[in-house]
Amino acid sequence: SAAAAGYAGPCTDDLGVTVVVDFQALGAYGGHGGGTVVRCAPGSNGQPFSGTGLDAFQAAGIALTGTSNYGLTFVCRVNGRPMADEPLSVPGNDAYTESCATTPPPTAFWSYWQADNGGSWAFAQQGVKGTSARAGGFEGLSFSLNAGYVPPRTAPSRPAPQPPPTQDPAP
Repeated sequence: SAAAAGYAGPCTDDLGVTVVVDFQALGAYGGHGGGTVVRCAPGSNGQPFSGTGLDAFQAAGIALTGTSNYGLTFVCRVNGRPMADEPLSVPGNDAYTESCATTPPPTAFWSYWQADNGGSWAFAQQGVKGTSARAGGFEGLSFSLNAGYVPPRTAPSRPAPQPPPTQDPAP
């Protein structure tokens, strides 16, 4: 069966996987904003989401681009960022641009994080292709520029479900 379409904002139940993309130091460039994107990869037909971290990002509507040499073993771009002509100031090269040919440099890269709802971000020991996404949990990608491993700035916490509205008794 086809998975339900992803939507903006955190998942509203524990069947889906909330994905967070934090552009961190990328900021706005070339008409493309930075900031943080939060989307849901929902479960389907009452079943929890099942798949890899890569599957969760794709199901949530996040476009990931790997490298020419290693595919999506290394995430090079997220929703097109950093753009091929976007200068990144790295040590020894203030105008470095990411070609996505091989492994990104250790000073300008996407790091991958996971968390349980209400928990803390933990650096994933494997990449998005080799890690199972956890239904009810969070998957995060955070761009690091000259800063080492930096977790997403969005807390991994879904809003509490809202009770249905009560009706006033008839007069």
